[in-house]
Amino acid sequence: MLVIGFIAGVYPSLVLSGFNPVDIFRGKFKAGISIGFFRKGLVVGQFVASIIMIIGTIVVGQQLNFLKNKDLGYQSEQVIIVPTNKPREEGKRLAELYQSELRKQPQVKDAAVSLFSFLETGWAGIGYEDDQKVYRNLRMNAVDPDFLNATNIQLVTGRNFSKDNPADVTGAMLVNEALVKEYGWDDPIGQNYPADLNSAWSAS
Repeated sequence: MLVIGFIAGVYPSLVLSGFNPVDIFRGKFKAGISIGFFRKGLVVGQFVASIIMIIGTIVVGQQLNFLKNKDLGYQSEQVIIVPTNKPREEGKRLAELYQSELRKQPQVKDAAVSLFSFLETGWAGIGYEDDQKVYRNLRMNAVDPDFLNATNIQLVTGRNFSKDNPADVTGAMLVNEALVKEYGWDDPIGQNYPADLNSAWSAS
């Protein structure tokens, strides 16, 4: 701003100081070729800068609108996260007790227990080498069967965890579409992970 203001003030004064007032009033003054090009260059530069700023404003506006209205795939409003700040097993017992008490409140629509929340950047990371000797790594979370309903997550295919099926605790997994695409699966239902993957997850 200081440089532009200095140029805008000093340059015209320097140019005008070199003019002969008598010649100007007689109509004998003609701007030189260099001055004409310089003037046209300034005009073109102003138009280019204006167009760039307009395009930038539109792009930023679209990005902000995208962030504001993008469907995250889960219910993010009217949701309260209550951390237990306890070790895994102790925290699970405390969370289930708190969940049971919350459901007695008419103001609470639903409650669920989750090892991690969506606000946490790092879920549990687990890696393994598949049958094709390709190293795979993924992020995992442990949730109860009520988690999908409480967060309004819709399944594309398959079923939710069931309280009536004990095998779901260690033998079932829900995956997102990004993982299905990464693994190149046509149908994720029935796909298997190594047996020691669940063991490592259970011990983590």
